[in-house]
Amino acid sequence: MNKKAILLLTAALIVLLVIIGLIENEESSRLESEGVLFTVPVDGLLRLELLRDGEKIVFVRDEKDWRIDFPLKARIDRGAIDNIIDSYSKLRFDGLVEETALDLARYGLDEPRLELRIYTAADSVPERTLLIGQQNPLDNSYYARLENESKVVLLPSFRVNYLDRELFDFREKKVLDLSSLEVDSFNLEWRGKSFSFFREEGRWWIKKPLSALARKTKIDEILGKFAGLQAKEFIQEKAEKAFNLDKPILKAVFQLRDGGQSELIISRREDDYFAKAPALAEICRVGDDLPAVLSENLKDYREHKLLDFYPFAVKKITITGTTWQTALYKDEEEWKFEDQAIGLLPDQDKVRDLLYDLQDLEADSFVDNPSLAADSFNLRLSLLVEDKAAGKEAGEMEVLLGPGGTSGVLARNPALGYDFLVNPEILAKLPKETADLLPEAQQEEEADPEENDRI
Repeated sequence: MNKKAILLLTAALIVLLVIIGLIENEESSRLESEGVLFTVPVDGLLRLELLRDGEKIVFVRDEKDWRIDFPLKARIDRGAIDNIIDSYSKLRFDGLVEETALDLARYGLDEPRLELRIYTAADSVPERTLLIGQQNPLDNSYYARLENESKVVLLPSFRVNYLDRELFDFREKKVLDLSSLEVDSFNLEWRGKSFSFFREEGRWWIKKPLSALARKTKIDEILGKFAGLQAKEFIQEKAEKAFNLDKPILKAVFQLRDGGQSELIISRREDDYFAKAPALAEICRVGDDLPAVLSENLKDYREHKLLDFYPFAVKKITITGTTWQTALYKDEEEWKFEDQAIGLLPDQDKVRDLLYDLQDLEADSFVDNPSLAADSFNLRLSLLVEDKAAGKEAGEMEVLLGPGGTSGVLARNPALGYDFLVNPEILAKLPKETADLLPEAQQEEEADPEENDRI
């Protein structure tokens, strides 16, 4: 084949590929536009007007976000407006009913029950106006058309349901614009009792009415309830006295990490709770979820655990009794006695059980003005704990136990300024000498060496 023939074949191939590409693009565009009633650029949306059963709701977008502008100015439910924008900026329909419908009343489109006006410019003329009529009983879809057009299509019910809602459904129902992770400290005045809490190095502390470690799970639960508090009803009436808000059962003030502040008051009238926050224009009725987790008893907010650690993170244990002492260390995953003269390995299960017993050790009550000297305790346990996940160097924590009494065993965490009373059952679980940490067979040999010699 000569050079000229090769060039002609190459040119023909190129032309063929171009034609195929054009056909594919045209087909792709056709498929993309099939079933689409209209398209409006999302970035160009400025205003939406929804007319429903004689009620008009207006949504506008400012520099920050969408909000409700009429019949009142209020925050908008982000999910609700996103559903509308996602569905109606590019409106797809399920089927074509009539290209040119002469009898619009047949579809309820002469007097539509829903009307959506879409504005892309700051003027009084909408870019698109969608009219939605009655429901098709065959598949629960809805008849729809564009204003000034006679083409009737079917819209899926889920898209219509995004519009067919009350004003309340479009409103942001979170009472506080609050994230529990942003709170650095907060004050509660609950049923005549005052409590203050603050966060320091990842731990929550009680500041008022006394200084103590706070129970993390309780604080997380409370902050979660505040952050998730939702209005069940918005009340236009301004008479706060009518809802006892002049005599609230709760006042909460939150100091935020960015220096901001958030406030809330809650009152009770009969079986209902009502809330007011500076960010809200109205009073709102709330459920009893938040009041249910609050307490008038300081003990419910206090941390009952003596030590906060994970057993697998412990690298060394030192146990000191009144007349004896032993130390164990972890060599990779195996516990060993630090005193090589013992010549035996401790029972691994016993060591693990000891750590879990210490991890679970909780107060039955507290002694806030301790007077007992540290050397008066019967047992001291020191743990060297490594927290690689948090990027912290190994640190030591201690617990002192005993003596016991009728009200429990006295326990102390020296890092705290108060003592604990714990269940006396802990004494039966703790070793009373080094031999208690040996395997059972070794304990028997240690207990009766003469019998062992005779054998």
